[in-house]
Amino acid sequence: SDAAAHLFGVVSVNNVSTAMTGTTLSLVTAGSVGDWVEFEGIDSTHYLVKQLVEIYSRFPLAGLRIECQDRKVTQFYEEEFFDKLNYEEFLYKIGREVFTVGEAFPLDSFNESLGVWEREELLNPENIVIERFPLMGTQQLKVHLPESLRRLAQTKSPSDEYKQLQINYEHLIPYALRGEPFPVSGVMLKHIATTHTDWDDHGTPIMLGILRTLLHEEKLLASQDAIAER
Repeated sequence: SDAAAHLFGVVSVNNVSTAMTGTTLSLVTAGSVGDWVEFEGIDSTHYLVKQLVEIYSRFPLAGLRIECQDRKVTQFYEEEFFDKLNYEEFLYKIGREVFTVGEAFPLDSFNESLGVWEREELLNPENIVIERFPLMGTQQLKVHLPESLRRLAQTKSPSDEYKQLQINYEHLIPYALRGEPFPVSGVMLKHIATTHTDWDDHGTPIMLGILRTLLHEEKLLASQDAIAER
């Protein structure tokens, strides 16, 4: 009989997921280094993994500060990045993504009229298309629009939201109607990843190195629970 699960989460290899329930654990597809591997939930359910991810994601940010000889310039950027954009928390989220997903896609929103950054957000890696140009040493990042925006562009309803879409993001409407990913400037969207080779499109989670240990640990705990239930 199945024993009680100790570790819950999902391991995905190339978008094919396997639930980790603490009893029988095996990936549903063969994978290799450089494939897209993603951990979901495991860092929240394992007491040690959760604490280590938290520590190693926050430790590099300890003592983060902006230095400039002009105090007014320092104060401006401290207010902009620390107070308004809450960069200490945002950079922590990037570090956490690198540990659990292997990559992060931070997107900036810049107000050209005011000349300041308005918002920072992390995009879902599953919505990103990476096109590499090896001979040129460049890449193009494209983003799949959410289903809600595609539906809004097609139905033009609700009308108020559609007007806002026309005013602020008119260039996205053709992509939404065609269902195609739209290219984003490399200045606004960055790709931060831990890769093993120069030709890897996606990053490899740092947590992948402990997967075998976690598998053996869960098998041991499951066998102990099975003995205790007899």
